[in-house]
Amino acid sequence: MTSMHHRTTSLERTTEAYNQRATAYTNALGNINSTSPIDQSRISQWATNIHGRICDLGCGPGHWTHFLHETGASVVGYDPSDQFVDIASSKFPYLNFHTGTARDLPPAHFGGILTWYSLIHTAPEHLNEELSFIAKALSPGGSLLMGFFTGDDILPFNHAISQGWFYPIDFIRTRLQEAGFTVQSSSTRKDEGARAHGDIHAVLTS
Repeated sequence: MTSMHHRTTSLERTTEAYNQRATAYTNALGNINSTSPIDQSRISQWATNIHGRICDLGCGPGHWTHFLHETGASVVGYDPSDQFVDIASSKFPYLNFHTGTARDLPPAHFGGILTWYSLIHTAPEHLNEELSFIAKALSPGGSLLMGFFTGDDILPFNHAISQGWFYPIDFIRTRLQEAGFTVQSSSTRKDEGARAHGDIHAVLTS
């Protein structure tokens, strides 16, 4: 009970911080031109192999949701911040956005789920729970693409909005396997002036 309460309080605190900064965040980073071409290629290639609908989980102002739509994917966005959902719905009125977290996703509904930097505020002790909710929302054989900040050790850092976490690739790999996934590929890189990036593609074991 204590752990669940702590998780809820932490999520509420992070969500409120994003609500307060949603417009500033959107102006600074909520545009596909602000993203790495490497990330765009990675996400585009992943999306072309998805059978069924994609969920952009933690969609923020919706720029990746729109990007996925432009690749021809059937996509919906979810974010716990109602301010982000309002902004995304205004910018892309032809797409569907919902206020919610992984816990709110319909079961066995999606062929693919994108969590691009949307789990960076999830503390290590709560990561298994989040990944289990994601697994439940995927259809058998469904695909997850996860982007995050990586490093040699599990460490918190001062993110501009709310505390974030560095996660080693092997740590994420193990958590995914525990949630029923088979890791297909992973990569890391360090762009100049940015924190180290990691991403993992994993498929839900049928």
